[in-house]
Amino acid sequence: MKKSERIDLRLTPEERKLLETKARERNMNNSQCICSLLKQNAIPKSHEQQITDSLTGNDFLHSLLLNPTLSNTAKQTIGKEIQKYV
Repeated sequence: MKKSERIDLRLTPEERKLLETKARERNMNNSQCICSLLKQNAIPKSHEQQITDSLTGNDFLHSLLLNPTLSNTAKQTIGKEIQKYV
């Protein structure tokens, strides 16, 4: 499908460089990269997926939940507390 709609986008030089870098990493042009991100963020995430995503960027909590010496009760408590902030 040929696309015919255009938008102008104002970016700082740093933002433009970031966009170009991310697009290059994904073997996309800038437009494809932006469209891909829009589509990715348009899909609603489950509560569980939101928690998983937040843990991916938090090495401390991730290491706690994977700690074999931590009881399951403690892990469940951590999980309940995390839900308050997601």
